[in-house]
Parts: sequence; C-alpha cells; structure tokens
Amino acid sequence: MPFIEGRKARFFYFFLAIFLIQFLEWNGVDGMSGGSNAGPSKKVGDILPRVMKDLGLEEKVEERRLRRDWAEIVGGAVARRSRPRCVKGKTLFIGVADNVWMQEIRFHQQEIVEKVRKEFPKLDVKSIRLELERERSTE
Repeated sequence: MPFIEGRKARFFYFFLAIFLIQFLEWNGVDGMSGGSNAGPSKKVGDILPRVMKDLGLEEKVEERRLRRDWAEIVGGAVARRSRPRCVKGKTLFIGVADNVWMQEIRFHQQEIVEKVRKEFPKLDVKSIRLELERERSTE
C-alpha cells in the first residue's frame, strides 16, 4: 500500500525510480538483479519508458504533447477557439468556446480523431466529446 496517493504520488514515485536506477548505475549494480554487473548494465533510457508506463505517466506525457501541438492537428482558427482537456478511456474531451465552433468541430470530428490517432497512437483515441468552455468572470 503506498504511503502517498493520487497524482502527486505518481510524480514522486517516478522521480524516486529514476533516482534509484541512476544510483544503482553509478555504483555498478544492475538494477534488475541487485547483483554486480556481469554483463552490460541497463541504462536509464532503456528502463525509463517501462517505469513511465508502470506509473501511468506515459499517457500524461502524450496528452501534454497533444495540447502543445493542438494547432497543428486542427488548424489555427479552430485551435484559438478550442482546447484538448483530457483523455478518459478512449475519448478525447475538448473544450470549445461556443456552439458555432462546437458544430464546426463536430463536422470535422472523424478527421480530428484520425489525426490524433496517427500523431499520438499511445492515447488510443476513438471518439471526441465536446464541451462548452465556461467564461471566466472579470470581477
């Protein structure tokens, strides 16, 4: 049972794992067996993808890349009026400025799903759910 839970725990354990792997490498210990190195040691770059996947961070990194590259996926005009919020299951949730742009995105929905699947296959997006963004009050 972990002593830290939630989102912060994932990051904590991620950095702890990286530190331990690097520590073992620095001390000439194979991090997989616990013994001294008989053969080539595992590099952090070799182990990191598995650690990220085990901690559930691989998808979060891909979501971050999707947010960064959103304008390239949907084009500048749509990107200024929408934003990818998150991926839950196989559904990409998109916040949209208003009903007009919601309809426009809905019209191009299949094309957007195909582009996201091509550029971000680890997210395994199969559908889109559009949600109106709430305007922030200026008070």
